[in-house]
Amino acid sequence: MLIDEINSKDNFGRKIFLISVSKIKEFDVIKLPQISRYFTLFIANSKEVIIEEYSQKAKDLIKSGLVYLCTWGKECEKIHDIFDEENIRMEIDQEIETDDDNVIMTSWHQNESIKETLFFS
Repeated sequence: MLIDEINSKDNFGRKIFLISVSKIKEFDVIKLPQISRYFTLFIANSKEVIIEEYSQKAKDLIKSGLVYLCTWGKECEKIHDIFDEENIRMEIDQEIETDDDNVIMTSWHQNESIKETLFFS
């Protein structure tokens, strides 16, 4: 897993990191820089989606403070759905608390360019 900080020139002072993995199971939540309790995740995917691997990462990321997921690429809608389903399952199983002030937003962008989707994210 490679992690590089990108120099952001936005007006919000956000820290942006590029994390590169060949498979989602290589993405280690523990190695993420602790910048804030809450974070946005942008996933650009070009490989086959293995549901079990994405479900486990979704659970780990939700517990780690994920508040917004934006997906782009070959199977971005499938990834989006996996995160939504895992979030609902965790709510039902009472692994997380969700109310009007504690919601995880997700979006998928199959028909937009990566540039447009990154800007949206």
